[in-house]
Amino acid sequence: MGANVTLEALASLASCLKVSIKDLVPENEFETLTPASISELCSTLERVAESLSKTSGLLSEVQRFAELRERLERLAEKGTER
Repeated sequence: MGANVTLEALASLASCLKVSIKDLVPENEFETLTPASISELCSTLERVAESLSKTSGLLSEVQRFAELRERLERLAEKGTER
């Protein structure tokens, strides 16, 4: 798997995290890694995990509604056959 990330992917991630795309990339290639920057990265990754968790929870709810709709459609079709 490659390590390249597209600008579109970075923009989407920044949008989800409600940060600037500049916050996701280093100032320059020589930027040093400090304990504070590691802590900030961990915090950002926690927000990513939280967002993904909420999204997966919403997905299961949407799937339940879709299943309910399908069952109701089948019932409606049976009702019109009579």
